[in-house]
Amino acid sequence: MRYFKHIALFLFVLLLSGAGCSCDDTTPVDCEVSGCPEGEICDTGGCRLPITCGEAGCLEHQLCEQPPGEDARCLEECEEGWAWQPAAGICGRIGSTCQPGVEGSILSDCEDAGRACVEEVEWQAACGD
Repeated sequence: MRYFKHIALFLFVLLLSGAGCSCDDTTPVDCEVSGCPEGEICDTGGCRLPITCGEAGCLEHQLCEQPPGEDARCLEECEEGWAWQPAAGICGRIGSTCQPGVEGSILSDCEDAGRACVEEVEWQAACGD
């Protein structure tokens, strides 16, 4: 009888310790079914925080939008004083040029940064790649 008490006690302790449990707290939850906590979005790996404008990889002077419950996305629009140049995929300063020695020229700034000066539209230059 004492033997059975020891086995029962052992099994009780084993049960309380969770030994034998195949639980895995890192298993992704099927968020399509159960949803996500407020402020998170459902992705292929489960719930996660949305990508912010600071993390989206927008270019200098490029506008970003982040609708609630979605990842941020970079727009093909620029801050005031800048214009989107679609072929180059960059924002060019309105009133700037790549012409050397001309007022508004950004050529030397681009060269100093090791980048090419791009001017798709006259007086809308930007430093490209």
